[in-house]
Amino acid sequence: MSIDSVFIEQINKAFSVGDVDFLYDHITDDVVLNQIGDSSLQGREAFINNMEPMRGVVADKYEVNRIFTDKNSAIVEGEMSFSDENGNVNAYGFCDIYTFTDNKINNLTAFMIPINN
Repeated sequence: MSIDSVFIEQINKAFSVGDVDFLYDHITDDVVLNQIGDSSLQGREAFINNMEPMRGVVADKYEVNRIFTDKNSAIVEGEMSFSDENGNVNAYGFCDIYTFTDNKINNLTAFMIPINN
Protein backbone atom coordinates (compact mmCIF):
# COMPACT_ATOMS: atom_id res chain seq x y z
CA MET A 1 0.00 0.00 0.00
CA SER A 2 1.32 3.42 -0.92
CA ILE A 3 1.56 6.28 1.54
CA ASP A 4 -0.65 9.29 0.77
CA SER A 5 -0.26 12.96 1.61
CA VAL A 6 -3.24 12.98 4.01
CA PHE A 7 -1.59 10.35 6.20
CA ILE A 8 1.74 12.22 6.06
CA GLU A 9 -0.01 15.42 7.13
CA GLN A 10 -1.51 13.55 10.11
CA ILE A 11 1.95 12.29 11.12
CA ASN A 12 3.53 15.73 10.90
CA LYS A 13 0.59 17.36 12.66
CA ALA A 14 1.09 14.91 15.55
CA PHE A 15 4.68 16.17 15.89
CA SER A 16 3.47 19.80 15.86
CA VAL A 17 0.89 19.31 18.65
CA GLY A 18 2.81 16.89 20.83
CA ASP A 19 0.48 13.95 20.11
CA VAL A 20 3.12 11.38 20.97
CA ASP A 21 0.59 8.56 21.41
CA PHE A 22 -0.41 8.90 17.74
CA LEU A 23 3.27 8.72 16.82
CA TYR A 24 3.87 5.66 19.01
CA ASP A 25 1.01 3.90 17.20
CA HIS A 26 2.68 4.60 13.85
CA ILE A 27 6.31 3.47 14.33
CA THR A 28 7.94 0.09 13.78
CA ASP A 29 9.77 -1.71 16.57
CA ASP A 30 13.09 -1.06 14.81
CA VAL A 31 12.40 2.58 13.89
CA VAL A 32 15.43 4.77 13.15
CA LEU A 33 15.34 8.49 13.94
CA ASN A 34 18.19 10.59 12.58
CA GLN A 35 17.94 14.21 13.71
CA ILE A 36 20.60 15.85 11.55
CA GLY A 37 23.05 17.86 13.63
CA ASP A 38 21.59 16.55 16.89
CA SER A 39 21.22 12.83 17.47
CA SER A 40 20.52 9.46 15.95
CA LEU A 41 18.70 6.61 17.64
CA GLN A 42 17.19 3.25 16.87
CA GLY A 43 14.34 1.24 18.33
CA ARG A 44 10.88 1.86 19.67
CA GLU A 45 11.98 2.45 23.28
CA ALA A 46 14.66 4.97 22.25
CA PHE A 47 12.14 6.79 20.03
CA ILE A 48 9.60 6.97 22.86
CA ASN A 49 12.20 8.23 25.34
CA ASN A 50 13.23 10.92 22.86
CA MET A 51 9.67 12.02 22.07
CA GLU A 52 8.10 11.90 25.54
CA PRO A 53 9.35 15.40 26.55
CA MET A 54 7.38 16.75 23.55
CA ARG A 55 4.07 15.39 24.90
CA GLY A 56 1.53 18.21 24.71
CA VAL A 57 4.01 20.77 23.34
CA VAL A 58 2.13 22.69 20.66
CA ALA A 59 3.82 24.73 17.94
CA ASP A 60 2.79 28.39 17.78
CA LYS A 61 2.98 28.11 14.01
CA TYR A 62 2.97 25.01 11.84
CA GLU A 63 2.90 25.28 8.07
CA VAL A 64 3.57 22.60 5.48
CA ASN A 65 4.85 24.03 2.21
CA ARG A 66 5.28 20.79 0.26
CA ILE A 67 4.65 17.07 0.59
CA PHE A 68 6.12 14.53 -1.81
CA THR A 69 5.14 10.86 -1.66
CA ASP A 70 6.44 7.86 -3.58
CA LYS A 71 5.21 4.38 -2.65
CA ASN A 72 6.58 3.90 0.89
CA SER A 73 8.49 7.17 1.21
CA ALA A 74 7.58 10.78 1.83
CA ILE A 75 9.26 14.16 2.17
CA VAL A 76 7.65 17.04 4.06
CA GLU A 77 9.02 20.59 3.98
CA GLY A 78 7.69 23.50 5.99
CA GLU A 79 8.09 25.96 8.84
CA MET A 80 7.19 25.96 12.51
CA SER A 81 7.80 28.06 15.58
CA PHE A 82 7.70 27.51 19.32
CA SER A 83 7.79 29.93 22.25
CA ASP A 84 10.33 29.21 24.96
CA GLU A 85 9.78 29.63 28.71
CA ASN A 86 10.70 33.34 28.41
CA GLY A 87 8.17 34.00 25.66
CA ASN A 88 10.81 34.23 22.92
CA VAL A 89 9.64 32.80 19.61
CA ASN A 90 12.02 30.37 17.91
CA ALA A 91 11.26 29.73 14.24
CA TYR A 92 12.52 26.76 12.23
CA GLY A 93 12.45 25.47 8.70
CA PHE A 94 12.08 21.70 8.58
CA CYS A 95 12.44 18.87 6.12
CA ASP A 96 11.39 15.39 7.20
CA ILE A 97 12.22 12.35 5.09
CA TYR A 98 10.17 9.26 5.94
CA THR A 99 10.38 5.60 4.96
CA PHE A 100 7.45 3.37 5.92
CA THR A 101 7.00 -0.36 6.45
CA ASP A 102 3.40 -1.59 6.63
CA ASN A 103 2.19 2.03 7.00
CA LYS A 104 4.41 2.66 10.02
CA ILE A 105 7.46 4.91 10.25
CA ASN A 106 10.55 2.77 9.87
CA ASN A 107 13.03 5.58 9.25
CA LEU A 108 12.82 9.32 9.78
CA THR A 109 15.60 11.71 8.87
CA ALA A 110 14.74 15.17 10.20
CA PHE A 111 16.39 18.48 9.37
CA MET A 112 15.35 21.42 11.58
CA ILE A 113 17.12 24.69 10.84
CA PRO A 114 16.67 27.93 12.82
CA ILE A 115 15.22 30.80 10.79
CA ASN A 116 16.44 34.29 11.60
CA ASN A 117 13.64 36.80 11.10
